[in-house]
Amino acid sequence: MAEFDSREPSEGIDSPEECSFLDPASDREELKADITRHDRFELLSAYLDEEVTPEEQALVQHWLSSDPVMRSHYQKQLMLRAAIKNLLS
Repeated sequence: MAEFDSREPSEGIDSPEECSFLDPASDREELKADITRHDRFELLSAYLDEEVTPEEQALVQHWLSSDPVMRSHYQKQLMLRAAIKNLLS
């Protein structure tokens, strides 16, 4: 099994300018805060559980389409969930 990449990102995730799917300026300001690697993992888990807002869903989908590391974590989470489900059945 591949090792988890525990390196910290060199900078924050998306600047407000990169969040063009958000129209209201207030929503952009909320996402302006630096999103840590842990926050990204937590949001990915919530996305897989379908427990995210439409804005969060769009953000995760943006990450999945543009970040190969995030896409790899997503695929690993899907495989892990399937393996657990298989063990429980």
